[in-house]
Amino acid sequence: MDPADIDFAYKYPFAPQAKSVVAELNLNKIDHDLLKFGRIRVEEALNKGTIEYKSTPLLELKKTYLISYVYARMLVSSLGNKSYAGRYAIAEARRCASALKGDSDVALFKVCADLNIKARKKGDMFLIGFVAFASNVPKNSGISLSNQKLEGGEISLGKDELVKILEEAMFREIRKGLPIDTKAIPAEVVDYAKSMKIIVPEIEIKGMHGKTSDIRRYSWIEKLLSTPIGDVRHRTVNLILAPYLTNIRGMSAEAAAEVIVKYIDRCKEINPDTDVNASYISYQCRYAKSRSLKPMALERAADMLKGTINLDEK
Repeated sequence: MDPADIDFAYKYPFAPQAKSVVAELNLNKIDHDLLKFGRIRVEEALNKGTIEYKSTPLLELKKTYLISYVYARMLVSSLGNKSYAGRYAIAEARRCASALKGDSDVALFKVCADLNIKARKKGDMFLIGFVAFASNVPKNSGISLSNQKLEGGEISLGKDELVKILEEAMFREIRKGLPIDTKAIPAEVVDYAKSMKIIVPEIEIKGMHGKTSDIRRYSWIEKLLSTPIGDVRHRTVNLILAPYLTNIRGMSAEAAAEVIVKYIDRCKEINPDTDVNASYISYQCRYAKSRSLKPMALERAADMLKGTINLDEK
């Protein structure tokens, strides 16, 4: 097996070349040491929001870490939380981007080809098509079309800017197929996932008021506030969170908006593709407060958020 192929697969485990390397390793049974490496990978992704990339000359270590990617995908899928899959994919994409920043132009163009993005170099700049740029430019990245040079249907970018574009494309590629249906995952892996330690940071809510009975009735919203979601965020804000914080918790519109902004920021770590912003949140909190709106019922909320989070009153 060519060391260069192993090195590329180690850096970019989503790539077709990586899949070929894994296939050559002929894995036909669960390796508990590798399963442990996969667990570490997932816990680092979910608890820290990133997976550290480390350059190493050791081929066996590269093989081990590559295979841990396969186990990690199964483990994160076994956790039963769709939002975890998105957060995990973001962390993996960040690791790949970190490797790509220090890699050769040859490797960069190979990654582009694997992502079906046509790119070429002109002087010190990199050129990609307008459609590829527009489809992959991440929001809040600081990269704006108005600041880019457009010539002949191509966008001119520095290497760091191109890597940011590719990071978004890598996220989408890694996100494909996640979560894996647990029926397709070995029962041993699913059982092992139950022992994983996932730390979900709490959002501090100051000045909480309201009747204890009402707050207990809406305890499922507290669960929602501790679980970032990657979809349905507009309706979650105006139908659930704004009415709950302002009229059940008794917070001011300003204080409620501050809590929701922090929550949406965490949701963006899972899926940054949203236009829910501070202005929208502030308006919904003021509106809910002025109209004394109550949150939607648990049954309706569970249906609205089906496939995103499992809500219950426990």
